[in-house]
Parts: sequence; structure tokens; C-alpha cells
Amino acid sequence: MKKVIIFCYVVVSLMVVSCSKENDLDSFENEANEISLTITQEILELVNLHRKSIGKQELIRNSDADNIAKGHTHYMINQGKISHDNFAKRFLELQDQVQAITAGENVAFGYANGKTVVDAWLNSPGHKANIEGDFVYIGIAAVKDSNGAYYYTQLFYR
Repeated sequence: MKKVIIFCYVVVSLMVVSCSKENDLDSFENEANEISLTITQEILELVNLHRKSIGKQELIRNSDADNIAKGHTHYMINQGKISHDNFAKRFLELQDQVQAITAGENVAFGYANGKTVVDAWLNSPGHKANIEGDFVYIGIAAVKDSNGAYYYTQLFYR
């Protein structure tokens, strides 16, 4: 009888440990998603603050564009470098999914937060032109690589 009780205790303990680890993993993934959302929200707010300061309308965030941006961000992480590879394909996706008629893209790597990446983009004429461009919508992705460094993609369109 004592062996049965010990066996039951071990089985229940393993189930609790197993659930705890799974919950820890879920918690970690949720926290990572929340951090990414916070950074992308900060980027949106800073971009719109800049646009308002020069008399431009605020950009509207679009989840379809976010997903396309996220796909490219994962591609850059897999390549180990930032790029505009396959931008024509992303533009076709924007045309298909959200009826975009024109689009622009900013990418970056290694900036720790939304403010530093937006500051860098605003100090680069090409990136600044996209931020200040005649766009209505934006998609944003910020994803950490395995070393904890962020890769960023911004998609602008109208």
C-alpha cells in the first residue's frame, strides 16, 4: 500500500512539474509578445508624433501589414542580416490583402527600443522620407533573434 501511495505521489508531482514548465514557457512567450507589442506601439506613437509635428496625418496600424512585416523580420533573422529582399512580393501581398496602391519599407537591426530605432530612421534621409511619406497605413514588427537583438520592419502603404 505504501508503494502505491508513493507511486501516486510521484505521478502527481511529475504532472505538476510538467504543467509548471509548460505554464512557464507560455508565460515567457506571452511576455515576449507583450514586449514586442510595447516596442511596436512605441514606434507607432513616435512616428505619428513626428508626422503630426510636420502637419501630416497619423498613420493607422493594420494587422495584415503587421503580419507581413513580421514575416519579413523572421526572414531577416534567418538570414542574419537586414535587407529589403523580396519587397516586391510583400507589396503584392499588401495589394492582395489590403488593396495597397503604393508602399514603402524601413528595416533596422540592433536598436534596444522604439525610440532609438525611430531616431535612427529619422536621421537617415531615405527612412525619414518613408516616415514622412504620403501613406495612410502602417505595419510594424519587432522580433528578437536568439542573441536577444531586435530586428525591425516597418511597412507603409496607401
